Amino acid sequence: MEPWLGKPAAGRPQTRLVPVLLDAATGQPRPLAGEMPPYQAITQLFFSPDGSLFFVNGSTFTSEAGSNRVVRVWDTATGTWYSLR
Repeated sequence: MEPWLGKPAAGRPQTRLVPVLLDAATGQPRPLAGEMPPYQAITQLFFSPDGSLFFVNGSTFTSEAGSNRVVRVWDTATGTWYSLR
């Protein structure tokens, strides 16, 4: 695992993605409102062209055979998460 991706606690399986995005101007972490659900598989991560939205696409641990695909959208200005199904 790359150091900038984070490290799981010793002896514990890594089951949650905790995104930490840094402000380009200050280098400080941007706050997140709410919590991103645990993903079983993440298939895409990308920003909108203007950088105002961050998209995470994948299936959650509660899905059956990938049927619960969910796209989470993070508003980078407000720190709020939204779900698209």
